[in-house]
Amino acid sequence: MKINNTSLRIFIFFTFIFTLSIDADEDLSENPSKQFPVAQDEKQLVITLSKSSKIVLMKIPAGTFTMGSPKKNIESTPWEQPVHDVSITRDFFMGKFEITNNQFRQFKINHHSGKAEGDLDSNNQPAVEISWESAIQFCQWLSKRTGRQVRLPTEVEWEYACRAGTQTRFFTTDIVKGIQHAPQLFKACWYGSNSKGITHPVGKLLPNSFGLFDTHGNASEWCMDWFDENYYKSSPIKDPLGPQNGQARVLRGGSYFYYLHHQCRSAYRYSFRPDKSNSTTGFRIVIDSKKAPIHPDANYKVNKKIILKYILPIYSDKEKNVLKSFGGPVMTIKLPTQKIIIDGILDNKEWENAKTYQMRFSNGRSSMPELSTTVNVLSSKTHIYVAFECMENEMSRLTIKGKKRDGRIWAGDSVDIFLDPFHKEKIDGYFHISLNPDGLSLDTSNGDKSWNPKLKSSIKKMKDRWTIEISIPIADLNISPDKIPTIWGVNFTRFRPELHAGKPKRGTLVPHAWPVDRPDLMRLSEDSAWAPTNSDSYHLPEQFGHAIFTVGSIKTPTPKRIFELVSKEDFSSGNRGAFSAGEIIDGGFAGAGKSLLIKPGQVARYGKSFNDLQKLEVLVFAKAKNHSQIYWHSFGEIYGNNKMCWSQVDTLTRDEVRLPPLYTYNDGSGRIEATAEGIADPYHAGYTKHLSWFSEATMGRVHFAGPKHFAVLRSRFGNMQTQHPHNKRIQPNKDKLKGVFIHSSSKNQEIVIGGIVIFRGKDIEPPEKVTGINLSISENQFNLNWLPSKDNTWTIWYRIVEKLANGKVKVLKECPEIRTSLLLQSFQNKIVYIQGIDYFENISVLSDPIKLQPKK
Repeated sequence: MKINNTSLRIFIFFTFIFTLSIDADEDLSENPSKQFPVAQDEKQLVITLSKSSKIVLMKIPAGTFTMGSPKKNIESTPWEQPVHDVSITRDFFMGKFEITNNQFRQFKINHHSGKAEGDLDSNNQPAVEISWESAIQFCQWLSKRTGRQVRLPTEVEWEYACRAGTQTRFFTTDIVKGIQHAPQLFKACWYGSNSKGITHPVGKLLPNSFGLFDTHGNASEWCMDWFDENYYKSSPIKDPLGPQNGQARVLRGGSYFYYLHHQCRSAYRYSFRPDKSNSTTGFRIVIDSKKAPIHPDANYKVNKKIILKYILPIYSDKEKNVLKSFGGPVMTIKLPTQKIIIDGILDNKEWENAKTYQMRFSNGRSSMPELSTTVNVLSSKTHIYVAFECMENEMSRLTIKGKKRDGRIWAGDSVDIFLDPFHKEKIDGYFHISLNPDGLSLDTSNGDKSWNPKLKSSIKKMKDRWTIEISIPIADLNISPDKIPTIWGVNFTRFRPELHAGKPKRGTLVPHAWPVDRPDLMRLSEDSAWAPTNSDSYHLPEQFGHAIFTVGSIKTPTPKRIFELVSKEDFSSGNRGAFSAGEIIDGGFAGAGKSLLIKPGQVARYGKSFNDLQKLEVLVFAKAKNHSQIYWHSFGEIYGNNKMCWSQVDTLTRDEVRLPPLYTYNDGSGRIEATAEGIADPYHAGYTKHLSWFSEATMGRVHFAGPKHFAVLRSRFGNMQTQHPHNKRIQPNKDKLKGVFIHSSSKNQEIVIGGIVIFRGKDIEPPEKVTGINLSISENQFNLNWLPSKDNTWTIWYRIVEKLANGKVKVLKECPEIRTSLLLQSFQNKIVYIQGIDYFENISVLSDPIKLQPKK
């Protein structure tokens, strides 16, 4: 398939939504034309945003200072050297405080700084979760509103203003004790040792002699400059502006989150990608006091970004039948219309009979991978042809692993092909081929590396992608041309490895959290797949998708069942069912029914034993009070009393998710925090989807269940591991588990269980039609409530829709409970319907119509 230079492709088989980020020219404030008055005298400049909000900037006089950190200081880093003299030739005004949430919301109304150990979102706390690009947009917006050149400080201006005439580590002192304590720093800086894990209202500690507050802590602050670790070696003496280009922008100052005093020093340099933010990144602004040259990046254009969101495939009637009988997703693999030349060039004519399939995160994340990966598949009676297109914005950083065939190909950038032609759905019953960007392959049959099919492959590397074509002889799969099965289990995957995630040089066991040394080089790994396995492994044949081979002639037997309900408890009977402890109370999941109260100190065991674990999964609905964690685990027979914990847990939560800054290293688990404490993405109906993996920080724990709402927990029994010693994987076809154990992490806290479902296979059946709908009208809104929609597993959320002329539906509102309100002014005279959606995103048929008509 011939590709042009844009990454925007038209996909035949999928529908996508394109969400555009805010452009620098787009004003997000309530009154785009409003001008802000500016008052200036010899000491300060004041911008009045509103009656309750003013930005005060202090005059910083021109001068010369010594920049950097001497080698003799043990905490000094190479990119803070050499120490050198720099002159600032013009006075400038610099923000007395970091920009606050209240001030930033004048520009971006709905900005939220989020949660840490507490709230970061009050009006006078510094605005965090701000990217460099967002900070620049704020400055450009404020420039238009004031007629002044508002910008971020240069790195030189920032250090000069922070030092305020001092040459010590901090403007307060040069005295430090150990790695965490500096006696005088507490008076001027919020950092890990005194912040209690949250930002604080600006201006509550001591200012420096220039009158600036919080330069050493509270929020880390963006500067204009690109980051270059060697820049100090060639920096100009007068008014340096930093490198002309780079991959990361400079961050200065410590933050509330990190404990080490060396990260709060005046000379401390850090960096971060300009399009990224985390819970520590904020900024303060600068305005030149005299007419000065416009900074080269003052009018930096923030490009619009296209974010692909997977919705649902559109299936043919034949594919729908396969979906119902075998499970999904489903693809059709057709005959090529002409000879496929294996040259790595995806030519339109060769592949015109192949549909293009997009990949999602294999582990079940609700967002899409950063970069697109697509696969095309065709098959004759003699060969299967596969083409991958892997978009890549860092081609120079492709990681090649494996020096020969059957080496550790999978540890670096790679694509994988999984084929289960006889639909065995067994760990030892499929073919696996992995290829890297150098064309080396790892190929196994039933896990045996001695299988070496006569593959033919070709790779092309371009500026922004790499492509691969491969042909696989069907005879090497032990299949003759006249006996090709009609339905195969298949999957196609891509792995982008984690980069530059090594342990920070000053890492130690206390405290646990450390910023990585070079976040500009850091990249999290991405596992993507056509058929997500919802696990930390691709090698789950029961989770493969299914392919219809048009050249197939041998009918594939239909599985006896693709879904089996093993056990379910919703407490509707008024007793606790198979739970060993607890008290039945009113108030269940989604605002209906009953639940089970587990009192402090109680451990609730569900079920006596479970075996045949490979396909066994569990959904639990639970909440804990006062943010206490929930522990859930089991015990197997093979490893005796070793506690068994899940290697991946998916949590849908409506309460706040409090995660550490993105590129932080967790020394206790020896991992980046994103893999130690998990990753969270927005989901539907007000839920956040949090994925966590077996690690020191998460084993056996559920962090974000409650305190207000039930969370939905999901995991697979077949991927459990022992807690001590670590990483002893369960033997799913041999072991037997002694039930599911659930209790609070605190002896003084209660937890509530809203239900549990244990099942095998894939739930492809939608919830039942929503019934029992009641409509009432209050002063200015319609109030709707309905009965819970029954489902194979559980209906998780609902949506209010209206029909469109083309037969499709438009989603008006998503609801996590069996009730909602709609504004009368916006919805009157509409005819709407309600649909239930289960955990696996099966959608019920439309309810009976509801006419939203006000009373006469």
